[in-house]
Amino acid sequence: MIDILKYYKSSIVQQRMSEYCGSKDVDPSKFTCEYLVGVKEKITNNEFYLSVENDKFFWLLEIGADIFRTVWDREATLFILDFEYYNIAYPAEAYFKPYDVFYKIEEIYQRVRDVYKKFNLNYISIQTGQGYHFVFKVPFGTPQHNKLVRLAYIEPTLQGKYNSISGRRKKKVSEETGKGFHMAGRLIEYICHKLLGNLKDYYGLPVVFSDVSIGKNKEAIALDLSMYADPIYMRDIRVPFSIYQKHRIYNKFKLSTRNIPHFAVLVRENNDTEYFKNNNDILDTRSQQDKVLEVATVTNCEIPNNLETLDDLLQNYQNSKLHEIHRQFDSCEHDPPEIWHKTYDRFNINILSPCVRHCLIEPND
Repeated sequence: MIDILKYYKSSIVQQRMSEYCGSKDVDPSKFTCEYLVGVKEKITNNEFYLSVENDKFFWLLEIGADIFRTVWDREATLFILDFEYYNIAYPAEAYFKPYDVFYKIEEIYQRVRDVYKKFNLNYISIQTGQGYHFVFKVPFGTPQHNKLVRLAYIEPTLQGKYNSISGRRKKKVSEETGKGFHMAGRLIEYICHKLLGNLKDYYGLPVVFSDVSIGKNKEAIALDLSMYADPIYMRDIRVPFSIYQKHRIYNKFKLSTRNIPHFAVLVRENNDTEYFKNNNDILDTRSQQDKVLEVATVTNCEIPNNLETLDDLLQNYQNSKLHEIHRQFDSCEHDPPEIWHKTYDRFNINILSPCVRHCLIEPND
C-alpha cells in the first residue's frame, strides 16, 4: 500500500515527474508543459479536476492529487498513442482483474511496439490503469518540425480559438504549436492504420478506434484518437510516477471500486531500456511503495526526441492513401450552419448501402 503524502515527498519521485514535465531539475519554473492538472475528489467545490500554473506543482503533491501535464508544450510537439482496454458491460473490469486484462492487451502492446521499431522511433511507454501511452516529441524550430508545420492545415473556426484567450487559454496558441499538434494526430492515426493492417493473424480482442459500442462484444481494445479531435489546450496526459486514483473518483467506477487500492503509474520502456520483465512485473510493483521507489531510482522519464527518424515516418505517411484522404478533406470548406437546411439536411441517406446507412443512423450500435 502506498502512503500518498509520504510517497510524494520522495525527491526521486519528484525528479521523475519533473523530467516528464520537461525539466531535469525539480523546478516547476523550468517545466515546458503549459500548465498542470490535478485530479482528486473534491479538489474544488464542484469538480474533481483543477488546472493550475506549474508553480502549484508542490501544492498538488501536498494534497495527494493525481498529476497530469498538458499536451501543449512550450518547446516541442508531443506525439501520443493512447490505447486501452474497455468493457461496456463491466467498466471496472481492469481494476478488479488487472492481471487478466493486461494479459489480454499484451499482444497489442507488442504489435504497437513492432510498428514503432519498424520506423526506428524512440518512445517512452507508460502503463496506465487500463492500457498504455506511447510518447515521443519533436522540438520546435527543427527541420523535421518545420516539415510538419508546412503540411498542416487548421480550419478557420479552430484558428479563431487559437488566436483568442479564454478559460484554460492564458495565451494564444502559436502556429507551430497548433499545426504541430494537428500533424501529430495525423501521424498517430497513420501508425494506427499500420497496426490494424498487421492484425491478419491476430485472434485476440477486437481492436477499434475509440471506445464505441461494438455490437455483441462487451470488451475490446480502443486506439484512442479522441485527443486529436479537441483543441490542444483541452488535453492533458497523466504523469508517470503520479498516483492513480481514477477508479476511486469517477462516478462510473467509484461505487464498486472504492476499496481497490490506488497505485503508481510506471514507465515500462524508454529508448530501448526495459524496466520490467513483463506486464505482470509492473502490476506486482505498482501498489508497493518500496518497490516503486526502487524502480524510480533507475527510470528515465524524459520524453525522447525523434529528429533523425521522423523523416521516414513522414515520407511513408505522405505516400499513403490516408494522406490523400486528409488532403481531400482539408480542401473542402464546411457549409455555414445557416444554410444546412439547403445542403447537408437534403442528403438522401437511402441511396447508401444498408450497412453504411445503418452506421450513420445508429452510430453506436
